[in-house]
Parts: sequence; structure tokens; C-alpha cells
Amino acid sequence: MALRITARVLAPIALLVVACGGDSASPDDPDNGFEGPSGPHFTVSPIDPAKISGITPMGSNGKIFPIAHTYWWTCHQDYLFPAERPCYRERLAIRAPNAGVVFAVEHRADGGITIEGPPGVYAGFAHVTPTAGLGRGTRVSAGDTIARMFTDFAFDFGVVNLRRERHPLLRKERFGDGYLHAENPIAQYPEPLRSTLMGKVVTAADPMGRIAYDAAGTASGAWFRTGTPLTDALAPQHQAAQLFLGRLQELAETPILVTGATWYRAPWGVVVPDAEYPDWTRITPGTGTVWIKLWETGRDGRAMLSSPQGGVLLEVLAGEQMRVEWFDTHVRPPGFTAAAWVYER
Repeated sequence: MALRITARVLAPIALLVVACGGDSASPDDPDNGFEGPSGPHFTVSPIDPAKISGITPMGSNGKIFPIAHTYWWTCHQDYLFPAERPCYRERLAIRAPNAGVVFAVEHRADGGITIEGPPGVYAGFAHVTPTAGLGRGTRVSAGDTIARMFTDFAFDFGVVNLRRERHPLLRKERFGDGYLHAENPIAQYPEPLRSTLMGKVVTAADPMGRIAYDAAGTASGAWFRTGTPLTDALAPQHQAAQLFLGRLQELAETPILVTGATWYRAPWGVVVPDAEYPDWTRITPGTGTVWIKLWETGRDGRAMLSSPQGGVLLEVLAGEQMRVEWFDTHVRPPGFTAAAWVYER
């Protein structure tokens, strides 16, 4: 069963899981055929917890869709929640969180490594320099040095756990197991280490995070322009066809719209601050056409009212489709034009 991990969605953990062997169960099986508990299985923090200045929840918004891994900082560069925190500028050794085997490794300065252990649970690290001599199939013990941080302030840590239930995305064929079974690494640690690591998460929302916002029959969640292939919808060449309507992960009261298309000038997302704004989950086929003014996202995660970003006209259609058109104005247009796009799940 192949796992489709793409650079845009799990980037830069692009090699977390490239394949899962050819003999495992169908992806339609909830547990993918792996027996045993889903966790916790980890026993060792990849770096000394005392030198962690911050961890992001899974699902942070830095790509089109919520990111399915976490960032671990030794010198936290946080613009949403600025605060005095310890700052360790050091390329620390990365330790294996559990006994297992090397599943994938990219030997370069800014590389990555994935450890499988137990079967069906994959721990992937990116922006690291793997230890020389490690190759696919190499056995490691918990606590073994498997890499060193590439930068002196952060690295990526993600888990794909095929033993857990899939995230509730409406078109699972578009995402593959690497996204559907993504898990916050902290979930794999027992107490008291779990609480220690949870205390490092910087957020005003659920510290574990969330990546699935799909709500059937509403505007909320992940969308793809009609005609986007199912099998590689997350590939970089289809980025312009991707659209996400959800919430800012670390500041859940902030609604965001993120698209890979060049409809607006904002760098990666916009907020919808209007008092009459209906929640994405409340926009349904019965709502009719909705006009929403857009603003650039400020460094505090809220609307930057000095930087308008036009507006979108949208209409949720039957059959999990949605018509969307962006206009470079805050004045409501009379209706859709031939430039409107239709998106689907």
C-alpha cells in the first residue's frame, strides 16, 4: 500500500513515508491491518526537553492545508505569541524516540530520516543531518543518535500512525495515509514526559492540533478545483487548484481562507473580520450566494485592516461543490462572472 506524502502538505518532511510495503491491508481497512495498541510507543524525547523553547500543534497554517507535522524549536521565533522564552542556538543531536528500523533516510546536510517502530508507526524528522552509516533497514535503539539539527534553532517532527483512525476528510482518496493517519508526536509519549512536552506547546487552542475541517454540505474544509486528479491532488503542480476554509490553528477564533491560486495579494492567508460573517460550517446550499470581504493576516494572526485583500463571492452547491470568485474590491459585485471557479471535495 503506497503512502502519498507530498512536499507541499508534509513539507519539508517529504520522505516521512514513501511507501508502506506492498503486502499490507487495503486503505479501506480502518486499522490498515496492524494489530496491537496505537500507542503510546515512544520513550525518548528527540532532544533534551529543557532545551525546547516551543512546539507547534499539528495543523499549523503555513501551507495551503493545515500541516500534518509539528515544529520543535530550541529558539522559538513566534510572532503570534511573543514572550520571553529560553533560546538555545545549537545544532543538537536528534535521538530515536523508540526502538525500530530506519524506514527512509536522505543523507544530506538539510536532509531527513524516518524510523518505523513498532510496525505501522513512523517517526519522521526533517531539517536534520542524518548520522553517517544509517540506511534503510538499520536497527536503532531508543535514544540512539540518528541525526543532528541542520539549523541551530528548529527541526520538524511528524508521526504517521497507521494504527489510529483516519482523520475525517470527506475525499480520503486525495490525501493518502500519510495525511489521513498523521498524528501529533506528543500523543506517542506516556506520562510524565507527555505533560512535559505538552507544556512546551505554544497555542491558544488545542495543543494537540487539528488538520481536518471538512464538514459535509458546508463551505468548511479542503477544496480542489474541478478537474484536479484524485491520485496526486496534493502535488506541487496542483497547488493553484487548492483551497482551504478553516481556522487559524493557534488562534482558533480567527477564520482564514488560504489558496494556492493568485487571486489575492496576501502572502498566505486572509481573515474574515466582518461582524456578519457566517462561520464556514454555516454556509450551506440553502444559504445562497455569500459575499465576504478579505483582509491580510497581521503578525498577530488577526485582520490587518490597513491592508484590504478584495473579497470573495461564494456559493455552496449540491454534491459537495462550491462556486468561488475573487474580486479586487470590497464592494459587493452584482453576481458571478465567467471567471468564477467551481471547487469540489
